[in-house]
Amino acid sequence: MYAPIIFHTIPNWHLSEEPVVISAVIANRNINRIYTDTGSEADILYLHCFKSYPFSVTDRLRYTTVKIASNMGESMKAVGRVKLDVTLGTHPLVRTEIVDFTVLDGRSRFNALFGRQTLHKFGAITSTPHAEIRFPTPNGVAVVHSEYVGPAREKSVVYEAQGNFIRGESSKQLFSRNDVNGYFKPYKMWEY
Repeated sequence: MYAPIIFHTIPNWHLSEEPVVISAVIANRNINRIYTDTGSEADILYLHCFKSYPFSVTDRLRYTTVKIASNMGESMKAVGRVKLDVTLGTHPLVRTEIVDFTVLDGRSRFNALFGRQTLHKFGAITSTPHAEIRFPTPNGVAVVHSEYVGPAREKSVVYEAQGNFIRGESSKQLFSRNDVNGYFKPYKMWEY
């Protein structure tokens, strides 16, 4: 549990600018699209996700009059609060903690939000440039990679060297090698 958490240096073209969005097991159910926000004080489970649980879980909801305020000054009334088990990692690098979620009835493309409290419980360190979180477990340091696919990630490319050209697998573009500043410039589109 006291192993050092290290993020290795990566080349500039591999740096991510996307949010870190992960999957976790919440109350024995695999939940994807969990936004990790080191700036949020609240741990949020959105109502559209919470309603998918069986009655044995939804019955634990305790109603509250708490309002959640965004950084834009908007506030939203919480439906309630619920304590659920959250499991992060994959065997053998796995940990489970109890998280006190605020259930919100709001429109979101995410199912949940892990704020500072959850990240603190796990001792997790989020690295946006690496697009992952790392946290200690009894068997070593676990790494959970971001699953986010947004506008910038859709444009990102896995490069494969082909002589003087580099083919971008996800964007189907052919790039000409350009050693100036290590950047690649589009050459032409692949036709399929």
